[in-house]
Amino acid sequence: DEDGDDFTNEYNEETETGSFTTTSKLSNFYTIRGVKSKRWYVETDITIHEVANDDRYPKIGIFTNAYNSTNAETMVTFFLNADIGLNDVWDETANNGEGAMVKGEDNSNWTSFGVCEMGTGGQWAWNAGVTNSTARYQTSAYQVTTPITYETTFKLGVARDNMDFHVYVNGTYAYTYQLSPYLVILYENGESLDSYVGFYQYNSKATFANYKVSDQDDIVNANIPKESFKYCEFMED
Repeated sequence: DEDGDDFTNEYNEETETGSFTTTSKLSNFYTIRGVKSKRWYVETDITIHEVANDDRYPKIGIFTNAYNSTNAETMVTFFLNADIGLNDVWDETANNGEGAMVKGEDNSNWTSFGVCEMGTGGQWAWNAGVTNSTARYQTSAYQVTTPITYETTFKLGVARDNMDFHVYVNGTYAYTYQLSPYLVILYENGESLDSYVGFYQYNSKATFANYKVSDQDDIVNANIPKESFKYCEFMED
């Protein structure tokens, strides 16, 4: 399109696979057609090519959203925390030798994967004033030992089983995020809501390749961890 996103190999429902590349101009969400359910599995290979300089804390990964009876949207995102950071350092030679804080080298070695909820009204859990009674988040729910950087491809997968979302990084079970019956995130009138699923990026040029999604029971069941679940612990208010 005019913004440079390349959908030449966008998702094909017959082959159940697809690939596309985003631009670094705009943050965006890309919903996969054909799936709206309480049970599904999705995965994709992600390669980050560039992060816009004006976004110091971009997130890139998988999202799922739903609309309640009043058409209010809530959302959950599962992501690589591609934190560039502010990285200010003290330079004794700056400011005519008086010293000053100056911008240091951008971080480009990322190891943390997380989760974030968006409550009704578009309030992300990490926004100022949003408490865990409204929405929750954790930027380091899982850590990889080998850093991910530009042009490194990693695989992210999520299996939804009603209230539980099981997250996989490079084929390894990472953690389980669970909907709260006390919040309205993807939840209403005592029941979880059918949700859409797709991919998203903040101000980044990234490729989402070899992605696939299914709401078939056998595929979902195959991606539910057989061992005890490792539940995500959320950041405190």
